[in-house]
Amino acid sequence: MSYRFISLFVILTLPVYSQIFEFAGEKLFISRESDLFRQTSSPHQFEKLNFGPDNKNISLLYFVSESVGFAAKENELYRTTDGGSVWTKIFESGNTITASGFVSDGATILILSGNLSVYRSFNGGISFDTVSFQLPLQNYNYIKFAGMPHAGKIFLYAPNFNPFAQSFNYLSSADSCRSWQIIESLGEKGVSKFISAKHGFVTTMSRLWFSSNGGQNWNIILQDAGVLSGLAAFGDSLTGYQGVWSVNSLLRTTNGGASWDEVYRGNSGIDNLAAGKSNVAIRETGSEAIKYSSDKGATWTSVTLPSGIESADAEYPVSFRLLNNYPNPFNGSTQITFTIPFEMEVVLKIYDPKGSI
Repeated sequence: MSYRFISLFVILTLPVYSQIFEFAGEKLFISRESDLFRQTSSPHQFEKLNFGPDNKNISLLYFVSESVGFAAKENELYRTTDGGSVWTKIFESGNTITASGFVSDGATILILSGNLSVYRSFNGGISFDTVSFQLPLQNYNYIKFAGMPHAGKIFLYAPNFNPFAQSFNYLSSADSCRSWQIIESLGEKGVSKFISAKHGFVTTMSRLWFSSNGGQNWNIILQDAGVLSGLAAFGDSLTGYQGVWSVNSLLRTTNGGASWDEVYRGNSGIDNLAAGKSNVAIRETGSEAIKYSSDKGATWTSVTLPSGIESADAEYPVSFRLLNNYPNPFNGSTQITFTIPFEMEVVLKIYDPKGSI
């Protein structure tokens, strides 16, 4: 009996934080090193948002809704509740915070630390605790979050790259990371996220899976389309996009995966993808420009951040401004954010529905 050995060389790309982009509703946010830019009235007009130290690069952009989002400058985590105008520092970790180690539904925030433990907040970042956990796996290379439909239900990915051993890669927790259970192995993982409490996706090299019941069941909505890029994004429960690495293309569905059509084909692979409502943005490997579409991929334009762009006035308020409290509704405590044009003594009075303080 003879054996044939095949050498497989895998190039692993380390995270690069020089440019990250993400949608908050229909507005595109783009980071460039330590700076964050928000789209204004057109794809080509942006304003610079000021927050955090200038000597730390942005390593995370994560939006839960049009208003609520998170950004990390390496080990410092910031939150916005007004669509990016004001950012408040809520946490400082011992390690850099990236997308693989962060997940949130808005009020609940989970951040992986380096020793099989997680920082948790259940009040939008007002306070954190730490919990350690044991995985029911013997062999795995690293762990990363695979999404969270609601506060108690979390999915984790812990791959084992040994091709000669059976590997269970996906786990779920129903008690906010204290205990974990192995679930159906969905294959080599690329990107996963829950876009609502019910709807989430997992994309692998060969298949795109979708759940419409909070991860209780997963259905294949795309396969046999070539070698997938490991990048997918959904603007809503019906409109989604999947990159195909083997032909440098982008596929789109507008009916929840029942059918797909090609909306983009380039000269190289797609290495970043984001979607928000009717908008979608991609970046090809080796390119600085972001391709942007506001009509679900029917037409495209290139977006490049200009140099010397003026900053928004979020860091230097010129008027009094009282923002909505967060979380709302709340039980026990809530956080109220306001801005003032200069340093002064402030008295904040809160009234009940009857007009009493």
